[in-house]
Amino acid sequence: MIKRVSGRVWLSLATAVILVVIIYLSRHEIMQSWHLLGKVDMSIILWLIPLQFLSFYSMGASMFSYLRAQGRARHISAPDLARLSLEMNFVNHILPSAGVSGVSYIGWRLKFYGISPSKSAAAQLIRIVATFIAYVVILLISVTAMLFDGSLNRLTVIVTIGLAILIFGVVAIVVYILEHNKNFENTAKKIINFVNKSIQVITFGRHKKGIKSSKSLAGFLNELQKDYCQVKSKKKMIIKPFFWGLVLNLSDIAMFYCVFLALGHPINPAPLVAAYGLAGASSIFMVTPGGAGAYELIMVAFLAAAGIDNQAGIAAIVLTRVLLMAGTIIGGYAFYQQAIVKRGKSDDTDANS
Repeated sequence: MIKRVSGRVWLSLATAVILVVIIYLSRHEIMQSWHLLGKVDMSIILWLIPLQFLSFYSMGASMFSYLRAQGRARHISAPDLARLSLEMNFVNHILPSAGVSGVSYIGWRLKFYGISPSKSAAAQLIRIVATFIAYVVILLISVTAMLFDGSLNRLTVIVTIGLAILIFGVVAIVVYILEHNKNFENTAKKIINFVNKSIQVITFGRHKKGIKSSKSLAGFLNELQKDYCQVKSKKKMIIKPFFWGLVLNLSDIAMFYCVFLALGHPINPAPLVAAYGLAGASSIFMVTPGGAGAYELIMVAFLAAAGIDNQAGIAAIVLTRVLLMAGTIIGGYAFYQQAIVKRGKSDDTDANS
């Protein structure tokens, strides 16, 4: 009798296939970056290792600092926090889902630490909002610096205003939903109807029955609202997530700046801040992992319009992105695979019992 292949095996195989596809599609950029490595100052390039680790760690720290402020996750050690951050970054970069995969994955991982999906979602929502607001602060400081040194142009002003409106608009919508909904039953039904209709469209009507019950989703949203009310009454809980959001944004931008320095093309970091935010916002709507392709194109195009040498911009952005992707795969895949193999067993047992 043939033994049924478990879900974790399929997930492991799917991840491996996606990795191979990403490497194949990025082969030209990888070769270009390999040749560029012979022309850079390696003593500066090596700074990318601690900066990338700091970026990974701060993403997790932003989320866990909120959970700890609630009296949760105190039993999660610093090495475990770093590991979970590496896993989450790996999933976010590899799977093209605008960060949804990372949210789902970390929610699954945290349940083994006794943290419910609603608490995990609330912590991640706080992390995202804090990181967005921290980025706007950095962006406004950069634009102010450009104003004083005379390098500010119309394009940068437009992009800055657009990003600020987008970020605060999204935050305002989330706050409005959590502030004004007293019963999420109707909201849950609308979400489920939208998901079910989307499934029908994607499957060309073959699957007409999707999610049936809205009670669990309504309960989840109610729990999320309770966390929001708690944060509203204790605003100090957002301070540490905001701090780590600053660290996350600054370390990410610093990695790009380091590569410009290593290539012998130091630039004004202020336009780099705007290019980083614009590319990040655009990559949300891209179907490629981590927004690969579109992310680099948008950054290079904006920097060129801001007066940065086009060849230097292409070389620095492509090299940075390839090195960061390599660091993400090397740093996160082993931990991710180990978690799937180890923790997936308990899920398989639950499913078969």
